[in-house]
Amino acid sequence: MKTYTGKKSRAYNFVFQSFTLYNDVTRDTVLARFDKHIGPILINAFSKITHLDELKQWNTNATIPRCTSTRNQFTCVRLFNTSKALNQSVLKHKYPDLYHLLKDEFKRASGIFQQDGLAVAGNYSVLNFQLPAKEWKKIGEYINSTLTIADIQWPGERSKPPPGKPVIYYLRVVTLEEAPFVMLKEPSTDGKCQPPGSVICRVGPENSGANHSDPQHYQCCSGFYIDIFNILKDRLKFEFELYRVPDGIWGGRNPITNKWNGLVAELLENRADLTLTSLKVTTERSLAIDFSVPLMETGIALIVSLKPGAISTTAFLKPYDYRIWILILLVTLHGVAIMVFLFEYFQKRFTTYLIDHNMQNGQVVDNKPWQHILDLFRPERKKDLNITFFQSVWLSWVILFRAPAKVNNPKGFTSKFMANIWACFCLAFTASYTANLAAFMITKDDYFRLSGITDHRITNPHSLKPPFRFGTIPNGVIVLDFSFIIRNL
Repeated sequence: MKTYTGKKSRAYNFVFQSFTLYNDVTRDTVLARFDKHIGPILINAFSKITHLDELKQWNTNATIPRCTSTRNQFTCVRLFNTSKALNQSVLKHKYPDLYHLLKDEFKRASGIFQQDGLAVAGNYSVLNFQLPAKEWKKIGEYINSTLTIADIQWPGERSKPPPGKPVIYYLRVVTLEEAPFVMLKEPSTDGKCQPPGSVICRVGPENSGANHSDPQHYQCCSGFYIDIFNILKDRLKFEFELYRVPDGIWGGRNPITNKWNGLVAELLENRADLTLTSLKVTTERSLAIDFSVPLMETGIALIVSLKPGAISTTAFLKPYDYRIWILILLVTLHGVAIMVFLFEYFQKRFTTYLIDHNMQNGQVVDNKPWQHILDLFRPERKKDLNITFFQSVWLSWVILFRAPAKVNNPKGFTSKFMANIWACFCLAFTASYTANLAAFMITKDDYFRLSGITDHRITNPHSLKPPFRFGTIPNGVIVLDFSFIIRNL
């Protein structure tokens, strides 16, 4: 048996070992805890139903008396002494109100008591037996489920545990599901996990109890990382508690408060010893926490939604570009019609018409060129033509679409040759058009073809009407990378 001397010079005996947990339950310590947690609640409740100036002064005073050498200085003790001076008949009709006030005050005081009235977590002092003084020394504290510990002296005055023994025997491990690395599955009715290798993972609050068959509080974790961690557990001889991060966030830093959340916050606030999941390594995270050797490299994938397939009303124009359609239907077609008409007119003009109608005294009259142009607009001259201009245009459209329509064919050799050249071109054009049309008349699922994370629709979504909408998982590595890219752009 070894002796530990407390603050009040009282000796406590412990069985000889290297470590022990000590919970001080002396009167002054208990009153100090009441003074810290219960005192403000009682003062606030009594001050609402009484009119004592002393209570009101305590309620409005920012500093409440703490533990001193005089026991009557404790807040709870002073409150009880004051309540004795109250007339019991005066408070008798106020007892129901006092009960409801205390009930509401304790409900608002979260983090002190559980639903059954027990404390959420006990407070302990961690003692270490050290040489050569051969005495117990306080090296840490366990307060509100948080352990803070200093340097440990192991047997033999060593700073490290004996060979073959791990530095930490029990680890608190936080995780977040992502297949196939960590996957969640409901446990069986008896609270066991299947298949073998799966471990119990707490997904509810910390005080969820020991009923592992409740899927609201416990799940079975399995996957690639769980298998690796089970192998390390067997080789290094340690135990661990696995739980899911309460906020379900990977971990990002708030630029306003400069505080972390998610998995990173669990490590920084010492609620977990390590994280076991596919947490991506970033420059900002590596400055806050330490990472193991990366197991694999990943990239960023853009997933877009598919639009239902439908044939567009302009699909028949897709085989050729709009410039090709303008060149063929407006320029080439009407150009051919004009040439056919001109060839037909001049052929008729310089052959039969000049011989039959322009003979004066047995001689041919030689008209000026501009007179022939004026004859194109004279109605009496058009009567003797085989084909007019509008008939020539109609001939070009009929040849293009090979429609069985009635047309006036040209008589001259040159105009016939021009019409045949146009017919050969239309044959090749329509053959190519019908061959490509089948590919554009097939229904295809449409989607946004993004070039990458620097696509203009992502970097400047409001440039489109309506704005381009996209999203990602908050506080993840994508958000960090995207914010960095936007700042650089």
